Amino acid sequence: MRPPSRPLVLLAASAALVTGAAAASAAPKKPAPVKPVCNLVVDDAGDTFLLRNQEVPGVYGPQEDALDIVSADLASDTKRITAVIRVKKLATTIATGVGQGYELQFLNDGENTLYLSATITNGTQAFSVGFRDPTANTATSLGDASGVFDLAKNEVRISAPVSAFSAQGTGVKPGTLLSIGTITASRNLVAVNVFADVNEGGTTYKAGAPSCVKPGK
Repeated sequence: MRPPSRPLVLLAASAALVTGAAAASAAPKKPAPVKPVCNLVVDDAGDTFLLRNQEVPGVYGPQEDALDIVSADLASDTKRITAVIRVKKLATTIATGVGQGYELQFLNDGENTLYLSATITNGTQAFSVGFRDPTANTATSLGDASGVFDLAKNEVRISAPVSAFSAQGTGVKPGTLLSIGTITASRNLVAVNVFADVNEGGTTYKAGAPSCVKPGK
């Protein structure tokens, strides 16, 4: 009677281990999660102004914390796009006017100047979406937006459906490179709105990319 073929069993087991190890090493690695972007635009605090005095370095005032931009973000997904403008200390009334306004402009692939804006005047809040003609310096509304003046977070958030921009060049569909442009905070002086803080942006956001801002919130 022949003894059991133990070496063959061991050899087969060894081959299985080698094959398993090779398969494990060949398995594709999961890509690292994409880090959400946040504070795409940062602005100095304590630099609000009247009548464009900010153009003179070191000459500011009157200081108005509710109009003092400190940072901003743009975020979107397949359904919504949201602009966030953060200020030093948000309030729903200001000492230097009857109301205030906030706007974030951006370009889609460098084609169109689009915007999301918010105003509050004598307690009445309004949010809108539209585009600007930089040559004629005119604004055309594309309809109402939604938003919130978040006093706890010192944020003004403005949201709109991505479809609101669908007729403007490439729109804001995921993957579209959006260039953040001028961001403004202004005071309403009844007859005219006057800038209190301006940031020229200069950074980009790829529509649909993860952000610390949840679109539509």
